[in-house]
Amino acid sequence: MNEARRKCLIRKTRTNLDICQQKRIKANRTCRRKKKEWIERKIKELIETNRKRDTKTFYKDVRNLSNLHAVTTLVCKDKDGNILSEKKQILERWQQYFKELLNPEAERINSIKTHDGPINNSELEKPTCEEINEIIKNMKPNKAAGPDEILPEFIKNTSINNEDMETRKDTL
Repeated sequence: MNEARRKCLIRKTRTNLDICQQKRIKANRTCRRKKKEWIERKIKELIETNRKRDTKTFYKDVRNLSNLHAVTTLVCKDKDGNILSEKKQILERWQQYFKELLNPEAERINSIKTHDGPINNSELEKPTCEEINEIIKNMKPNKAAGPDEILPEFIKNTSINNEDMETRKDTL
């Protein structure tokens, strides 16, 4: 196969192209046949493993064998959750997504324009101290600082220390 391809690359004649193409077809058929034989052999091994009641090895081999035939389909969801399957629609959706991701200010301005009226802060309820303390207690450690560059551990430790101080004041 490689020799026929080299000849074809050096001198492109019809005979060289035909020979190369025939050898490629033959090589592909051989690969498909060998793969089919290998899969059949693996299935027989799986059956034997299952008969021996070796479930751990059986499920591991089944998982490895099933991953060989995983076919990925090119699909994407739009903003409304509808599934897009056409390549052009998917590319447009990705373009829209990255525009929103990389230009958050423009998206915020658009959302304000489409809002039916002025945003009224009085509609929002202020969180209670208990809610805030509960949120702080449930903060996960070792997370990155937010835009304010304050680490969650600092907030958590400070709030715990403040609670301790409050309980100490009450007991005095």
